[in-house]
Amino acid sequence: MDYARCTDASGRPEHHQGDWPTEGEVYPVRLVQEAKTGTQMIYILGFSAEAPHFNGFAPHRFKMVCSMWLN
Repeated sequence: MDYARCTDASGRPEHHQGDWPTEGEVYPVRLVQEAKTGTQMIYILGFSAEAPHFNGFAPHRFKMVCSMWLN
């Protein structure tokens, strides 16, 4: 499991419906390559949001804090 700290919570899109990260908070995340564009996205586990990006955010908004292997 990976964890990342939100470093930039600005620029929330006007029509975004759902959860939005808070600057300075640490979240459990998953780093995924988007199928359509091939760009990296950070998905915050436990967040809920609507299309088009659901709970995916650009990696420049986060700094990876740690990775943990859970058994």
